[in-house]
Amino acid sequence: YTHRMAYEVWCGKIPDGKFCLHHCDNPPCINPDHLFVGSAKDNTRDMFNKGRENVPKGITHWRSKLTEKEVREIRKLYATGEYTQQKLADEYNMSGGTISEIVHRNLWKHVS
Repeated sequence: YTHRMAYEVWCGKIPDGKFCLHHCDNPPCINPDHLFVGSAKDNTRDMFNKGRENVPKGITHWRSKLTEKEVREIRKLYATGEYTQQKLADEYNMSGGTISEIVHRNLWKHVS
């Protein structure tokens, strides 16, 4: 990749097993001020810190069986105290564990 070559010309050798990363998030960029060396973990951390993880959420996730409306309904019904997690699981044809994750906001975190 040209950005790796550019880094090595202007900044020095990239150690084995390391990556040449971009502050600017523009892969074709070869500006040495925009490049830095890091590990795979640094690269992943940089991706998450900059919001580039692009993980499908909610109905865009390929395994989704619920809509945002149904998630809100589940949380609302559970909050009344009249529905157990198991009753909701049976009603929505889901596992009790999934319902638990929904009502405790570990799943569908983006739905308020």
